[in-house]
Amino acid sequence: MPIKMDIGTLSDQSTVFKRKFRWVFVLADTEIGSEGIVSYGGSTTTGHICKISSRPVLNFDEQQVQHAIEVINLPAKAQWDSITITAYDVSGESFLYKWLISFYDPWFGKVVPMAEPISAIAQPKKTGFLRLLDGHGTTIEFWTLEGCWPATIDWGDLDYSDSGLSMVSFQMRYDRAILKDPNGFVITEPLGF
Repeated sequence: MPIKMDIGTLSDQSTVFKRKFRWVFVLADTEIGSEGIVSYGGSTTTGHICKISSRPVLNFDEQQVQHAIEVINLPAKAQWDSITITAYDVSGESFLYKWLISFYDPWFGKVVPMAEPISAIAQPKKTGFLRLLDGHGTTIEFWTLEGCWPATIDWGDLDYSDSGLSMVSFQMRYDRAILKDPNGFVITEPLGF
């Protein structure tokens, strides 16, 4: 008798595969409103024109517990790795430089300490939203990145022999990433093993 191959939900016609090219990154200064519109102290945008990003990566320090004949490793402090985002360098879209000068004065080389009283718009740490979309533009994965700030900004090179598009890359540090369900609610139910 032939063996039936079962590939589980992969063969189900209602299965939605997450695609690498369906996503949007939004950096919020104040609040996110309807249809992903983000307030920037008077101006609005639906997301940044980015080409490449990655999803969050979490690493745990290990704590070793020594026994007479073995070593047991336990998870200790968690640390989220930085994300590198590459954005199209579009005329009039200077959100990275505006973000930079909100906490760094390039004229005097001064970084504004976090303790100084500054407006909410000028806070160096922002909230980022990374949404994965299906083919209809509906959110199917929703990450909130808390405490984002640009650790590195690279405005790229220029070359007379290259007719390609200009890109800006930045390495974004963040305090934590929270995965929410597609409606924006925090997933709080642990796995029941």
